[in-house]
Amino acid sequence: MDIKIKEFESLYYLKECVCEKNLIVCGDMQSHFFAIYLDGKIMLGIAYYHYGIDPQLLYSKDDGFLYLGFGMNFLGIDLYKERVVINKKLQSVFYEIVHDSTRKYICIVCELDLYCYFLGKIKWSMGFRDIVTKYWLVNDKSICVLCDDGLDYAFSLESGKLVEVNE
Repeated sequence: MDIKIKEFESLYYLKECVCEKNLIVCGDMQSHFFAIYLDGKIMLGIAYYHYGIDPQLLYSKDDGFLYLGFGMNFLGIDLYKERVVINKKLQSVFYEIVHDSTRKYICIVCELDLYCYFLGKIKWSMGFRDIVTKYWLVNDKSICVLCDDGLDYAFSLESGKLVEVNE
């Protein structure tokens, strides 16, 4: 499966290439515009406000999902059915998609939040009082998060509960 992203100069040009039903316009203000191409054919157009962090794609062959984080949004696209099944407005700015080695657990790390999905469905989420500054997976079982206030946390991927981590 060949997946590509093409940027556009404006919403006007994006709308010329993408039909209305395949266009996602995020929020009241947009500054960046791109289309996702699947095997050379435009699948989806997206307009969003760019906070300085580039969009990130993650393709999971096992379940045929394409995960996409950008701005303050997260999408999960079922490529077999060619439809968006997750369209989540995030509470804070998207940082990165982190996953275990099997890509069954997908963590969405944001400026003040953490979301964990399992096989395309939300498993748990967590908000923080201060900005997330560092994060990493440990042994495909937990995710550690360090915040700007110096507090650090380790959460079980399976349950979202705080755990002790022996690295």
